[in-house]
Amino acid sequence: MTSHVVVVGAAGFIGRATCRALVTGVSDLGVLAVVRTPTHIPDVAVHVLGKSVDVDSRAITDADVVIWTAGGADHGLGDRDPMANLNANTLPVLELLQGFRGHLVLMSSQSVYSGLTGPGIDEFVDHVPNMAYGFSKLAAERHAMWSQQRGELRSVWIHRLMYAFGPGEPPRRLIRRLVSAGAAREEMRVNGGGRSFLNPLPVEFVGEVLARSARDLIDGHVHGTLVTNICHPDAMTVRDVVSHIADITGGAVGFDDGNEPWPVHFQGSPARLARHLSRWGLQFPEPREHLTQYVLDLQKELLQ
Repeated sequence: MTSHVVVVGAAGFIGRATCRALVTGVSDLGVLAVVRTPTHIPDVAVHVLGKSVDVDSRAITDADVVIWTAGGADHGLGDRDPMANLNANTLPVLELLQGFRGHLVLMSSQSVYSGLTGPGIDEFVDHVPNMAYGFSKLAAERHAMWSQQRGELRSVWIHRLMYAFGPGEPPRRLIRRLVSAGAAREEMRVNGGGRSFLNPLPVEFVGEVLARSARDLIDGHVHGTLVTNICHPDAMTVRDVVSHIADITGGAVGFDDGNEPWPVHFQGSPARLARHLSRWGLQFPEPREHLTQYVLDLQKELLQ
């Protein structure tokens, strides 16, 4: 009997990569891509069924696994409009938990560590983030954990992502803006001196991790609640990434010491994820190699 996986937020940056990984690498699963409107159906394969449905529909509540990739990416929204921030990152998850009783793979953010300093931050550190965006993500996580502890969910796997890059990312994101500025011969200004940690990973790798997680939950390899950080083991700062891209594009970059509202002085530990990668026969991708290829592809795209 085919197990069914629902990807909520399938038209988004992470959601599209997850659908591709499910269809190409975990192809024995039936996949339902949940999007806001039918015109945003990910073009990944015929196995993906594009439907516009609510989170309480039978198409979702009867699924074996829900992979939740939906949510806002605007870290400043919580300061400008706290209710909109909760509406984007917390309340939709609570709506899902009203009726869904299967396995949940929840994409979260390492913004839950905001305010901490240093490398090797463990997933179960006792900390309340110092920014509203991180708090909204943590609230969604805790509600999911609570539902599992009450026996309402079979299992929960929470992934806290540091930073992803790759095809389909919005134009406002750092790497696309850098390449666009280089193509236009404009100087790109980077706040905070570029000292924040970034530890980027290709989005295809992130999608693969989420797809493999869904498979593991169905197969019973994971029970209860599990939390893992998704980030590269090697420390890379914004300055490292920006300088690498500037070397490729020839673009001009200036670093301003101030004006960074939420500097990232922490690094989540990827040790738990590394153990799962070993079991899956996967390795962390080399970020500079993937960055180089992505930048070259973006340059070609901009010249077309």
